[in-house]
Amino acid sequence: MSQPAADQEQVDQEVHFVPEGDEVSDENGVDTQSLASSTTSLADSIRDYVFENGRTYHRYKEGKYNMPNDERTGTWAIQYAEDHPEATVYEVDLSPTQPDFVVPNVKFEIDDIEEEWTYSQPFDYIHSRFMTSSISSWKEYLTKCYELCTRPLRHPLEEGRVFIEPPKLKPLMAEVGFEDVTLVRYKWPINDWPKDPRWKELGAWNLENNLGAAESLAMAPLTRAHEWSRAEVEVFLMEVRQDLRNRAIHGYFPL
Repeated sequence: MSQPAADQEQVDQEVHFVPEGDEVSDENGVDTQSLASSTTSLADSIRDYVFENGRTYHRYKEGKYNMPNDERTGTWAIQYAEDHPEATVYEVDLSPTQPDFVVPNVKFEIDDIEEEWTYSQPFDYIHSRFMTSSISSWKEYLTKCYELCTRPLRHPLEEGRVFIEPPKLKPLMAEVGFEDVTLVRYKWPINDWPKDPRWKELGAWNLENNLGAAESLAMAPLTRAHEWSRAEVEVFLMEVRQDLRNRAIHGYFPL
């Protein structure tokens, strides 16, 4: 394997954001307001989603994952399958929300990745991203990945059922057997406040993503664990979105 830097960590510390201005405005030229099949036979009950506070959630293993399933998924797997027609791509999810008509080399499975893996052959590539609040034992999960992966695992570490600091996952990967583990840190501006066009565009897309994701991330935890009402959450999120759009707040996400 090729060897990365000595400390096996890449950090974009040379990135210094320069704000374009301190005005509290979202009028910046970017419209941030707008910017298969399965291998199992699905019972009707699996498609009978849980409806709660205007959102739908998975029925299979109900309550295990706190994000709604009404925004559909599968686009990454479909794109990867289209880019690699020689490969067979599997996507595993708790909900059968994927589109019905996809390229023939992508397959969707309804399963819980924390259960025993029953795959008969190893994978060349395992991709895992934004598994926030999905995994209870990262060591067990990474062990499964190591045992079934014939090539380096690509795993953007931004995860944790109990939110875990991503750098803590690096030694876990080494512990289960992975070699040359590299931790890459990124800075994502919360909106398009930087002056540099590259970071400005990244911030605009990050803002668009977070404006749309705010309710998905907050509704179930705040209503279930903290017993807020739906109205209380919606009012709170109005203030959150206002702050996210505020270009006078020169913040960024360390990833």
